[in-house]
Amino acid sequence: PDNPDEVLRTPSAPNTNVLLSVQFQEGARNAPGGKAGVLRFKLDVYGGGSDGEPEGCYVFDIPKLREHCDVGNMLSVLRWSGVRVKTVSEAVMSNCERLIYVNEKNNIEEFSAASVYHVNVARVVGLSDVQNVLYTASNMGQDGETVTGNKISARNISFTGGIKIPTHKKDAVITAMRTLNKVLNPHLKAYLIYECGSKRRVIDCRLETAPAYGRADAIWTFNVDIFCAYPYWRDGAETAQNVAGWAGEFEFPVETGGLEIIEGDMEFGRREAEAVAVIYNAGDVAGGCRIEFTARTTVENPRVTNADTGEYMKFNGLTLNAGDRLIILIITTEYGNKKAVVIRNGGGTETNALRYWDVGGTFLQLEPGENYLAYGADTNEDGLDAMIYHSNNYLSV
Repeated sequence: PDNPDEVLRTPSAPNTNVLLSVQFQEGARNAPGGKAGVLRFKLDVYGGGSDGEPEGCYVFDIPKLREHCDVGNMLSVLRWSGVRVKTVSEAVMSNCERLIYVNEKNNIEEFSAASVYHVNVARVVGLSDVQNVLYTASNMGQDGETVTGNKISARNISFTGGIKIPTHKKDAVITAMRTLNKVLNPHLKAYLIYECGSKRRVIDCRLETAPAYGRADAIWTFNVDIFCAYPYWRDGAETAQNVAGWAGEFEFPVETGGLEIIEGDMEFGRREAEAVAVIYNAGDVAGGCRIEFTARTTVENPRVTNADTGEYMKFNGLTLNAGDRLIILIITTEYGNKKAVVIRNGGGTETNALRYWDVGGTFLQLEPGENYLAYGADTNEDGLDAMIYHSNNYLSV
C-alpha cells in the first residue's frame, strides 16, 4: 500500500487486540524471473465485544516476493496506530526461542534468529533428548535379562549458525569472530540459558572445542559443540519456602463509631512454626536443595527429617548462638557438591559443619511431587528459623 498507516488504521479502544496471520502463496517455477510468490498479510481487529467476532479485517499482498527475500525486513514496514499493541517485529520476536551462553567471566552472547549470530533454535540438537543407560544381568537358563539399574548419560548440545555480516565486510566479520571466541572459550566454565516467552531453563556446561568456522554462500558459518556433565536443565531462579517464620497479626480495629483505641498490650505478630512443611518438586527427577537455619537464641543439635521415609540430617554437638546460620547445600548425584557450613553471627567466615554430622544421617533429596520435611533441635526448637531453597530439574527444555 502507498500509505500503510492509513490502510491499517484501527479503532482506538482500550481492549482492542490485533491478530496477525501471514501466508506465503508460492509462485510457479517457470514464472518470469524464476520462482516467485505473494506474501499475504491479514490483520483481524478485535474490540471489547463479547461475540468473539473481529470488528474489522485488513488484507493486502506483497507480490513478486523472491524465494530468498528477507521476510524480517518486510515485517518492519508494517505499522498501525491507535492500538496499544507491540509492533509486528516485537510480537514475532517475543515468542522467539533463543540460547544465551554465559561463561565464568560473565561474557555473554545470544544465539537466535534475531542475533548477529543467527541460529535456528528449533534445529539445535540435544535440548530435549537424553540417553538412558540400562544395566542388566542374565543368569544361565534365563530368558531375556534383568534390569539392575540405570543412569542418564551426560548431555551433548550442538548447533550450527551463521554470522549475519556479509563476507566482503572483512573487518566486521573478524571482529564478530573474535567476540565469539572470547565468549566460547573452552578453558572457562559456563552455563547455557534457554528462553522461549516466559519459560527459562539453565544448564551448566563446558565447550568441547572452540567454534569451527566455515563459509556458505555470502556469510560465514560456525559450529558449536557443548558438553553438559550434569544432564538436567533447571529453573532460572530458585524456589524459596519459609518453613518457620512470623505471621502478621496487626490490624486497625474498627467499630461503628470509628477506630477503636486499645489500651494495654497489642499483638503485632506470632511465630508460625510448621511441624511439617510441604515442599513441591515440579521437576522430572529428584533434586537437591539448600537449607538455611538461622538461630534467634541458643539452639543445640539442629536436624531436618523426611516425614515420609524417616531419613534425616542431624548435627550432633553443634551449638548455634543468636544470629548464627547453618547452611546445608545438597546437589543431586554430583560428587563433591554436598556440604554443610556454619557462619557465625556477623561474620563471613565459613566453618565446616560436617564434623558434627550424625553417622546415621542421609543427604535428603526432593523427589518429584510433594515432599514432607520437618525440622527441629534438641533444645530451644522455637528459637530456630528455617528456609528451604530448591530448583526443579527437567529432562528437556
